[in-house]
Amino acid sequence: PPVAVTPLPEAGFAAAPEEGLAFSYERAIEGLEEQLRVGRDRLDPKTVQALEGSLDTIDRAIARAQEALDADPASVYLNRHLADARTRKLRVLQQAARLASS
Repeated sequence: PPVAVTPLPEAGFAAAPEEGLAFSYERAIEGLEEQLRVGRDRLDPKTVQALEGSLDTIDRAIARAQEALDADPASVYLNRHLADARTRKLRVLQQAARLASS
């Protein structure tokens, strides 16, 4: 199963048999959130507010998709929807971390 490599804006997933995709996603998110936290003071407060609003919206979508998937784990649609929402969060955090580090 794939795992995240260094959480840079262009980072992807690489294979490592001892870790699963869910773990790698969480690890990538944590790393990007840390980069954003460290560089947050370099961003305009309105930018930070917009990023936080976007991330809150995405987090709610992820939570709703996960709840629905818990009730219907075989749903292809819900699995794709959850994956898409996680990808959106990852991309937003990658962009934010890039902004915060520049």
